[in-house]
Amino acid sequence: MTARIQRQFSVSDVADDHVWLKLLEGEKKGLEFAAYADSETLEPLEEGDKVTVTMKSRNQRNTEWEVVKVSGEELANHSSPVPADD
Repeated sequence: MTARIQRQFSVSDVADDHVWLKLLEGEKKGLEFAAYADSETLEPLEEGDKVTVTMKSRNQRNTEWEVVKVSGEELANHSSPVPADD
């Protein structure tokens, strides 16, 4: 069975086939690592984004991870316009 996790991260860097993520919660807070992802998943991400990421392990030792889903909490430069109050 493939291990899955869902955690909050900040994006440190985005590359061609992976993203560097820094853990924002838990006892390992501050841990930074790379996770594989397809280009469609990586395209909207930028350094500094705060996101919730669901990942699955790519091996039995849980040392390689692949992004399954990303939901943005504070995506840098991706905020939608907020209507002004009348």
